[in-house]
Amino acid sequence: MRRASIISAKSHPGYWNKDLLPTTSGLAAGWGKGSYWCPWCDGWEHRDKPFANLRPFSATFVQNSNTQTSLKPDILMLTNRTYNGTTKAQASKDLPDWAERLALYNVTASKTASFQASRA
Repeated sequence: MRRASIISAKSHPGYWNKDLLPTTSGLAAGWGKGSYWCPWCDGWEHRDKPFANLRPFSATFVQNSNTQTSLKPDILMLTNRTYNGTTKAQASKDLPDWAERLALYNVTASKTASFQASRA
């Protein structure tokens, strides 16, 4: 008997996706246990918990922080070791007031090299 794959027209397309996570140490182990893709999609369920954003540091990173402060009044930005002299210099070229913006948005940047999620 020949087997065939059937895809239902009512299936949610998100079920077919595979998460491609950054190689940050500990992130895969904590996936779904405190670390999630989208602060808007998962934000309501976790609204009473601290909020951190993992992404490389850049001027865009700073600009996006303003949007995310609508979810939480203070954000910890985990930069996966990209918060350094080189990226700060590039951010200064792209967005000269980046440091003032982070202070205004109450955002703290961290060089984080590893990640530990906990389900509280």
